[in-house]
Amino acid sequence: MGGVYTALEASRADRVVVVACDMPFLDSAVLNRLVDLAAGADAAWVRSASGPEPLLACYRRGARVAVRRAIDGGRLTLADLATELDVRELAADDLTAFGRVEELLANLNSPADHRKVE
Repeated sequence: MGGVYTALEASRADRVVVVACDMPFLDSAVLNRLVDLAAGADAAWVRSASGPEPLLACYRRGARVAVRRAIDGGRLTLADLATELDVRELAADDLTAFGRVEELLANLNSPADHRKVE
């Protein structure tokens, strides 16, 4: 939560894309779609079979006020931002237009993770 807040506070842009650093197969078209979705909301993120993916998201800079409020209130789980923000979601089914969902959302943190997507 602190990293998202810091990015929003430091940015001069209206929208800030946030991506986990362990997603090497992500397609830029997915990010562009999130940017487009966030234009009419506080944020947009992917909703996978595991739930919301707040580290694969685009946040409007103005959302920093609500993010700060959540931090100050001790609500530090990024997925809980859905109760604070107007969030648009890109469903996992919609990701198929950009490639294989399991590859697009793959998190590679170990050699075993890499073998799964080979």
